[in-house]
Amino acid sequence: MVKLFWPIKPCQEPKKLKKLVHLALQFLAMFLCLIGLWAVWKFHDERKIDHLYTLHSWMGLTCIIFFSLQWATGFWTFWYPGGSRSGRASLLPWHVFFGIFIYALAIATSVSGLLEKSIYAERQNDWALLHRSHVYELAGDATAGTGRPCYSCNC
Repeated sequence: MVKLFWPIKPCQEPKKLKKLVHLALQFLAMFLCLIGLWAVWKFHDERKIDHLYTLHSWMGLTCIIFFSLQWATGFWTFWYPGGSRSGRASLLPWHVFFGIFIYALAIATSVSGLLEKSIYAERQNDWALLHRSHVYELAGDATAGTGRPCYSCNC
């Protein structure tokens, strides 16, 4: 979603303001990811479910770790003390590349979670969940579709 706001070329706002908005939205996303991770951990503890036993959970954990490292690196290099001009220029392509990679990983993690939920419902013969399988398909298509504009823009 942040990708929808950040690379807009006609935006004539000062660069510092655009960086601040990007930083703040990314921090909000990271904060919400950590709340989600806490909620899942608590849910698993309450139901006596093992932690980190699926590909989805490992992808999610990897995504959150990479995202946190990306945010911290961006903060220290591009915002707070700011690196040297040459250091920022050399890091910027990597920052963009890993940002797109983490975004794609987040989409893949979300879709794998939807798939995991639908498989679980099928194995449990949970007909209430199975009747909502079209909702899972639609949500998966919508989630995967959010990645398309990211790769088609010339940022």
